[in-house]
Amino acid sequence: MKKVLLLGIFLLFIPFAISGSVTLNTPIENNITNATSITFSCTASDTSLSVTSIALYTNESGSMSQVAIDSTGTETVSFTETFSVGNYLWNCLATFSDASTAEATSDNTFTIHALNYAGTIPNQTIAEDSSATTAFDLDTYFTNARYYTIQGNYSINLSINSNNEVLITPSTNYTGTQTIIISGHFNTVSFSSNPFLVNITEVNDNPYLITDILNQSSTINTSFTININQYFTDIDSELNYTINSTSFTINKTSSSSITIIPHPTFSGTKQVTITATDGSLTATSNAFTINISSAEESVLTIESYSPEDNLTLETGEEQEFEITPSTDGGTLTYLWTLNSDNVSTSSSYKFTAEEEGTYSLVATVSNGNTTDSKIWTIIVGSDLITTEEEIRSILSESSENAVCGNGVAESGETCSTCTLDVICPSGSICTNGTCQEKQSALTGIIILALVTIGIVIIGILIYYVISVKPTKNKPQQFQYRAATISPPANFTDFYKKK
Repeated sequence: MKKVLLLGIFLLFIPFAISGSVTLNTPIENNITNATSITFSCTASDTSLSVTSIALYTNESGSMSQVAIDSTGTETVSFTETFSVGNYLWNCLATFSDASTAEATSDNTFTIHALNYAGTIPNQTIAEDSSATTAFDLDTYFTNARYYTIQGNYSINLSINSNNEVLITPSTNYTGTQTIIISGHFNTVSFSSNPFLVNITEVNDNPYLITDILNQSSTINTSFTININQYFTDIDSELNYTINSTSFTINKTSSSSITIIPHPTFSGTKQVTITATDGSLTATSNAFTINISSAEESVLTIESYSPEDNLTLETGEEQEFEITPSTDGGTLTYLWTLNSDNVSTSSSYKFTAEEEGTYSLVATVSNGNTTDSKIWTIIVGSDLITTEEEIRSILSESSENAVCGNGVAESGETCSTCTLDVICPSGSICTNGTCQEKQSALTGIIILALVTIGIVIIGILIYYVISVKPTKNKPQQFQYRAATISPPANFTDFYKKK
């Protein structure tokens, strides 16, 4: 009887233990669309009960509430509703024949946005090196985009102003075609435009002057060459050149140089300009002078110099050396060498006597055609040559095999007897007729330290020999000898009371 009762209770609660189910078909979870009319579909089922109605619930009003119901008893139903732009939840509630209900285990979400793209952006054509050009308005093609991105503009600058107008600016001197795609974005949603071309067409660029041309000089009936590429350039093509003077003609010898040819009988100075042309556009140089010297005027000499004589200096002294060349209107260059080392390229040089030795200082000036030089002999801290007479004696000293001052180091000449022919190399000084490498201050310190250590060691050895070395005499042995002692004659024995 008890088993029958339990079976009845179990059968009574079966409909409540096994409830129906609801499946949400469309829109799927997290659906995103720009359509405002949404069609919902859901399915309800139960193994033993029939469906009496299915209701649609959304949170359009702010909380989940019923917006539509189907009471036909169909297990799969559809609802079409209109929504505004926004984010929403939805679910279906099914009622069965025993009045029980069921819904999907979780709500589905969907988003309605207003982003849209329509139309076709046309190809664009812009001239090379153009300034920013408004090409088109994105509002013509996109609706409700919050921001935009651009792809494909590697050598073209595309920008979007506050009115959503696209401005195109080519990179300098760029020509060619690039494929562009613009995308409009709304939160996580985006629409891309059709690919369109931006074509940058070539235009003829102006040649231009890079830097001013320097003054030039030559001698009568003598042409000269200029590296013209350091003055003019053209990004597009090679250039040809003309000069604005009948006293000169120009011959283009290569793509990088020109030869200026003076008139055979012309001498003097002319101010000229050179014009470069690519065939249609031109650029003109600065005004510069060309000086053509006659044969007599072309020799360049040093007219004066200071000091006038060779010098003997003490260590630490300084001396300013200067030269003044003759002027012929040309461009002068200077070079000073000290013991064959280049030390200056100006018209003067300051010598500092840092170390003892004999130095040869040479000043050379050139106008591109001829050169002239002045040589000084400088003695620093040495009494090998002390007077001007001795120096002149060296310059005039000669023998059958050697001549001092001829610029050749011959047999019998040393750096002491002929400093003009025998010049010590850089890093060396003349000592007793021999070029010796300069000793650094560190070498002197090391030598002084070694000498000091040697003196200390010798002193210690002398002290040891004099004061510490043992004597050769053997020590005397002590022998005890007893002595007889008698009391004095007047001694009184107090104990015997004598």
